[in-house]
Amino acid sequence: LRQVKQLSLTRLFSAESLGLGSYKSKEEFALSLV
Repeated sequence: LRQVKQLSLTRLFSAESLGLGSYKSKEEFALSLV
């Protein structure tokens, strides 16, 4: 679980860095945690 969470965080961070809709990324990130 810890690895998956780390991967999700990395994906979220890189998505925000690219500027690809940070809000949508956070929404998907929250859904992935559930």
